[in-house]
Amino acid sequence: MFASVKYFRALIVFFGFFFFHEVKSQNAQCSAASLEQSYFISLYNFQFISAASKFRSDLPDNVGYLWRMYYNWWMLLSTNDKAYMSQCLANIVLYENHNNMRNDSLKIFFVAFRLRLLLLNHQYLKAYQLINNLADNYKVYVDGISNKDEQKLISGLMHYLGAKAYKNYPLFFHNKTFRCLSDTLGLRLLKECTRSNSVFVRTEGLYFLMKIHLEIEEDFYQAYIYSSQLVSLFPDNIIFGFHHREILDRINKKQEAEMYKARLIKAICRNKELLDVQKRYLTQMINIKI
Repeated sequence: MFASVKYFRALIVFFGFFFFHEVKSQNAQCSAASLEQSYFISLYNFQFISAASKFRSDLPDNVGYLWRMYYNWWMLLSTNDKAYMSQCLANIVLYENHNNMRNDSLKIFFVAFRLRLLLLNHQYLKAYQLINNLADNYKVYVDGISNKDEQKLISGLMHYLGAKAYKNYPLFFHNKTFRCLSDTLGLRLLKECTRSNSVFVRTEGLYFLMKIHLEIEEDFYQAYIYSSQLVSLFPDNIIFGFHHREILDRINKKQEAEMYKARLIKAICRNKELLDVQKRYLTQMINIKI
């Protein structure tokens, strides 16, 4: 049943990047929004010490769990240390225990990360069951999000990836929600996200458009447009840089790809906010022959 999981994996893995929080105290709304912008700028630019310093004691518990889960995910990506996967799961459990399984505007993101962890552990049947359950509740989750840009991000990803999943595997993704989705609408919504004032929404929009054109559409010149914007915004993000170098190679800019590889190695060496284990793993990743 799961011998061919390209779109199944893409749908769930991409879904795992969804992130949203809503600060209930209106007096703290402006400062919280500023803190969120600062947090994501640090995290996306691989300033992990600076990002961790944003974990304030006055953050609402559920927001704190979500930020730490996202932080641990990026630590996992930059170290390949499975201990960070356990930390992601621990924050999901903390959220569930604190929330006592009530539905709220954050639940979709914890469910999405649980899906991602199931995939990493090759628990495809459980992941498949969860994604169908999520599709059943998709409209409720989206309607509960007050931020319009974040609505576009979630809707764009769900429309594009859900429509692709249904077109390629209609027997697997036969839920009514999947049948009503449009990949064309999904791409349009994601492009609108790239003009958002939110650092998170704009960056995730660019990232997913790059990944979609690189891995699903295989339109490498379009992928290059988005990867170029990502590495311009966050030149020290080695994951973004790794994909940009891969795309340069795909469009036959071999010399530029090698020059960019050298730039990434220098960025790793000079970044004082990386652990030694991060520097070793990222250097090894960059040195893999494409």
